[in-house]
Amino acid sequence: METTQAAAYRFLYQGDHETILYAALKRLHIGRNHADYEDYLQEARLLFPEIYAAFPEDPEDKPHHFLAYAQQKLYWALLDRLRRELRLKDRQAVGDQGELLTTVASDEDILEDIGQADFREYLLKVIGGAGSTGERPSSIK
Repeated sequence: METTQAAAYRFLYQGDHETILYAALKRLHIGRNHADYEDYLQEARLLFPEIYAAFPEDPEDKPHHFLAYAQQKLYWALLDRLRRELRLKDRQAVGDQGELLTTVASDEDILEDIGQADFREYLLKVIGGAGSTGERPSSIK
């Protein structure tokens, strides 16, 4: 007995049914020159068995209805992926990280701002008598 996934791929590669994948990509303006063309085409192929299984009737009985349904579902799924990637790209917008790095406060600035610089000096002197922390109190420098 044939699995649903095997039946879906058999149906997809039967005749010219595979053209719905290319049609969905074309509607999204993803041509062969798009950097992620092969990825989107593969994504469409992987989505096809799910769409095949979700069709309310037997796709073999109504192939034209199913192909229209499948093309629309592929379009929506790939559009969602495009939007997700665009949102992610917007979050990772290129900027001047150098400016950000120069505005980050140093440890001394933070301790001074919270009023603990003197307490830190005291701790370094106490620990200095018992061992080494790798830091030296500023009065010893």
